[in-house]
Amino acid sequence: MSNKMKTALDGVLHSGGEAVRVAFKDLSQQGACIESDKWLLMNELVRLDTGITAPLYAKVRWRSH
Repeated sequence: MSNKMKTALDGVLHSGGEAVRVAFKDLSQQGACIESDKWLLMNELVRLDTGITAPLYAKVRWRSH
């Protein structure tokens, strides 16, 4: 049984002084999968704003081209 929630939520990722649009693919208690044009560093601290939830602070733990 999966605890992931598929979503079509959009947001803004704040990283390294930049703000870029992102698309959430899924959310879980352990993390989120987002799609972004910005290349993120491993262990980078980022802030995600959705306009619906409180700001989400996270560390990059996985990435793919």
